[in-house]
Amino acid sequence: MTFFPPAWSRRRRLAVLSAAVLSLAAAFWLVVLAASLPVTTTADNTISDGLCSLREAITNANADAATFADCPAGTGNDTITFTAGGLGTISLLSALPNITDADGLTIDGAGGVTLDGALLFRVFNVSAAAANLTLNNLTI
Repeated sequence: MTFFPPAWSRRRRLAVLSAAVLSLAAAFWLVVLAASLPVTTTADNTISDGLCSLREAITNANADAATFADCPAGTGNDTITFTAGGLGTISLLSALPNITDADGLTIDGAGGVTLDGALLFRVFNVSAAAANLTLNNLTI
């Protein structure tokens, strides 16, 4: 049983198989390069306290690095999540960092997170450099 037309040369068959393998490898690589950054506090800070704030998670996702050691490093198309059951309200002390993640960013509040700018601060600003921002299950 063959998957190729009989008229195809061995070289052409090899080229098609190689392209298919490279496509699958690229798709796998994109999945591997995504990070999950769990927010574990409602505090709006960047202090080294062992807890990952939303501000720290956004900064790490933007930089694709562990700029703040309290959160994992961002890598690729990242997803920011919140601890099980949600955290409640995060009262912003200033505007959150601009979203600049060129790989894309998803923030999923799991239905239990409210972001409050107190009518003083914008909550999100997505720069032209960002691939996209997806917000799921958040109250703003």
